[in-house]
Amino acid sequence: MQACHGPSGSTSLDRDFTYKISSGRELGINAYVQVLNLLNARNINGVYRATGNPDDDGYLNSALGLNFTEQQNSPASFTEYYAMKLWDPTNWQLPRRIRLGVRVNF
Repeated sequence: MQACHGPSGSTSLDRDFTYKISSGRELGINAYVQVLNLLNARNINGVYRATGNPDDDGYLNSALGLNFTEQQNSPASFTEYYAMKLWDPTNWQLPRRIRLGVRVNF
């Protein structure tokens, strides 16, 4: 279903802070911040072959899809539910993520 892949790439920011404390034994404390997808861009991972879009497979706009939609009790509801079925979160990269951490070496 998802045969094509669109452009990929994301912006990330990594920053480490290292502090060494000497009091008889050496103690190393490393605090870090890692921000993935810094700009919170909606980068596309996969698209549908017929349309090249990550959220539309083209069925509802085809002759068969238009005919089937008209036969439903509520065409508007059918269209909304079909759109929900198509929404695949794996077609997009993950949103912005921020990781904070501390490492202690002794």
